[in-house]
Amino acid sequence: MTAGSADAVALHERPLTSSAGIQNERGEPTNGAVALRAEVNGRYVVAENAGQSPLIANRSAVGPWESFDMIQINSTDIALRAQANRKYVCAESGGANPLISNRDAAGAWETFQLIHNSDGTVSLRSRANGRIVTAESAGDAPLIANRTDVGPWEKFTLVQLGTSQPNPGGAASPVIDAAWPTPDSTGPRQSSQRTTGNLSSSAAGELISRVTVAGRLTIRHDNVTVRDVTVNGTGTYMIQVLKKSDGTCPRNVRIEYTEINGTNAAENDIPLYSPDCGYVFDHGYIHNVGRTSRLVNDTTISNSYVFSNRTGSSGAHRGAVGTNGGNNNQIINNVLMCEGVGCSAAIPMYGDFMPVTGLLVQHNLLATTGSYCAYGGSVDSKPYPNGSNIRFIDNHFSTRYFPTCGRYGPITGFDNGVRGNVWTGNVWHETGRAASAN
Repeated sequence: MTAGSADAVALHERPLTSSAGIQNERGEPTNGAVALRAEVNGRYVVAENAGQSPLIANRSAVGPWESFDMIQINSTDIALRAQANRKYVCAESGGANPLISNRDAAGAWETFQLIHNSDGTVSLRSRANGRIVTAESAGDAPLIANRTDVGPWEKFTLVQLGTSQPNPGGAASPVIDAAWPTPDSTGPRQSSQRTTGNLSSSAAGELISRVTVAGRLTIRHDNVTVRDVTVNGTGTYMIQVLKKSDGTCPRNVRIEYTEINGTNAAENDIPLYSPDCGYVFDHGYIHNVGRTSRLVNDTTISNSYVFSNRTGSSGAHRGAVGTNGGNNNQIINNVLMCEGVGCSAAIPMYGDFMPVTGLLVQHNLLATTGSYCAYGGSVDSKPYPNGSNIRFIDNHFSTRYFPTCGRYGPITGFDNGVRGNVWTGNVWHETGRAASAN
């Protein structure tokens, strides 16, 4: 994208001098997106290369790459989320490296004090290092938080944009506090000690720990624990639990504090898939993946952060965690988001290969750009349309992308109150009001 491209929009420029247009920590809607214009050169800040390169002030017009959602953290601090890729702007490496929009959630490195200067401009002080953001080299170099005082290079005009900017639903991203999993509270707690290619378990009772797997991790033994592991997928499947040599499923398999990164995986990637056997996946961090982590039987996904945000041309339906049929599964206390082309839902549950039965969905935070935030296991067009004993309890449906969670609503294909199906305690995340299954 270049300045003045067809994607750029005409501005009705209104410099913000108050909190107008800022989202607050309760997720209340903004009056529109914002752009930042550097005073030193009159150019707009851009999330270069759709957010893959650092922020730099070098654009003469505003399009999606130059548009940011501004989210108020508290009375003085904000976060900025780039509309180019819906990632939060980060003072990378604690402020030692330039600003870049590459984070799924806002922590200290993604938080900035909004300073109102006497001339109507604003400056940003990074909470990562206490330094002020500058348009380095008078705007010729990327933005970086490395200044102690405000001068011309550190001043920006905050411009409120019209509602024509892309922001489905017009609402804030989910507020994720200590009650919910985040990228910081999931995934490996200890650094990797070695890197390998495809890796398989070798014995019952094995502990697989502190390793980076470039490829697939396969488990075929009883009582295996996977802990503090990173799997960088290169093919379709990234972690699988498969039958043992005697044809029975491994018992007591636990995968915890593990990261799955699908950046280099196949176009039709499936992060978690075991066609027959169950396991526990706890405190996991799954990101840069395309397709749904798929449950079949006797599996629990808990306390995990799953962000399906990798799109492609495979044509496959996408989601965060779901099932195409199976029994005795649990999805508990997770953040589950699916974003971009091809998303069906955050939790797609379809009776494709067998009925969906005995599935507990409890205390999860859901958001998606798909049609619905959940398909409830009783989809009429599927071969097995009568899901049973499916319980949605105390879940939070977010308006991050649409006011109705999904484009058309929070859930469809769910037969509440029959065959043991239950819907209770489910709410809209941003307001706490009851969410209906109807």
